[in-house]
Amino acid sequence: MAYHGKNGNAVFSAALVNLQNWSLNAIGETADATAMGDTWGIHLPGLTDFNASSEGLSKKALDTIALIGSGASLALTMDGVSSPSFSGTAILTALTETVNYENNGTISYSFEGNDAAGLVYAATGGVAASGSANAFHGKTCNADFNGAITDVREWSISLSCPTANTTAAHATNKGRTRLAGVNGATASLVTLASGDFQCAVGDSQTLALHRTATAADGYYDGTAICTGAEEGVNRDGEEIVTYTFLYTDTVTLETN
Repeated sequence: MAYHGKNGNAVFSAALVNLQNWSLNAIGETADATAMGDTWGIHLPGLTDFNASSEGLSKKALDTIALIGSGASLALTMDGVSSPSFSGTAILTALTETVNYENNGTISYSFEGNDAAGLVYAATGGVAASGSANAFHGKTCNADFNGAITDVREWSISLSCPTANTTAAHATNKGRTRLAGVNGATASLVTLASGDFQCAVGDSQTLALHRTATAADGYYDGTAICTGAEEGVNRDGEEIVTYTFLYTDTVTLETN
């Protein structure tokens, strides 16, 4: 039976609103075994792993910082409440939010399975589509880097939380552990060219990325180094500059 994606849903503690798509990879894990100079892989029976991703529209005041690195039950539904679904315990290991002044803000999530039970399939028992809530247009997005940046066309931030495998000899010990204190954050910023570069490569300042002109809708804030600046022309014939940044301190999501 074929399913239409308009009723699909993804739940991670709570429904991921404004969902546009999800994907799932099932992995049969193997272990390397070496003897007498030969190397091969041995299938680990019962250890069925998975990773998944989803994409959708971002929402105002969404506290992405609180989500990254968290573990919960992940459920992916094909077509509403009576449809099949996949579920399993997972960790949210990465997310990217992008805001463009011509479009709605978007967000993507990456998950890693985190349980010896692996991935569970159910023929029925899915949940209703998540619908939409507080999506926003990026027409008033803006940024600051030691002062306001003019003519912002797009910004994107990627947050990651590395994990470590804790697989041992027995399936009951299978899982992943968040590496405490290890969080990565990078960002990019696209502006119209206006003479000299607005951000100096190698400069370290507070970088603030605003979803809208209203602070309560949320903005990312943290110390970052400008690692690159590339000038070019976009498809509309505008001369643009793309800046890249590496955060070097705690990134926060502010709403005031």
